[in-house]
Amino acid sequence: MDNLKLCSIIESDLMSIESIYKEPKNTRFIPSNLSELSLEQIKDSFIKIPSRELLVIKDNLGNVLGQAGIYKYPDSEHTLEFGYILDYPYHNKGFGTSILAHLIKRVFTSTPTKMVICRMYQENKGSERICIKNNMQLQATDILEDGRVRLTYALKKQ
Repeated sequence: MDNLKLCSIIESDLMSIESIYKEPKNTRFIPSNLSELSLEQIKDSFIKIPSRELLVIKDNLGNVLGQAGIYKYPDSEHTLEFGYILDYPYHNKGFGTSILAHLIKRVFTSTPTKMVICRMYQENKGSERICIKNNMQLQATDILEDGRVRLTYALKKQ
């Protein structure tokens, strides 16, 4: 994570995030249709609320590589869920593994979180590898209403 940072969004990041959202290669494993969001909706989504914190992923030159999210997991006071989206040129370069490691360390050291989870579609092998590299264990496999299979990986605080 030495060459990456997670930070709050600033006005100049909005166009980069919008561009990432509009690229189908970036969003093929994300259930919501991010490509339809306006710049104002993107900006509003980054406002921190108790159930969600969205962060911009940047390299050491300030280039926007993607977005990471920390979400309150429903019906569980001490469980958080992570999500992330990286621009396609940064896939398969170790960034996802580093980002997830940073998120895990951040919440386990600064919050009362006892468990973190990541959920992904079964065909999202990259995210599955990222979870495994961060010592997460497969906790559940669910078949969704649309017939797709969703995997849930979890890591408990030591």
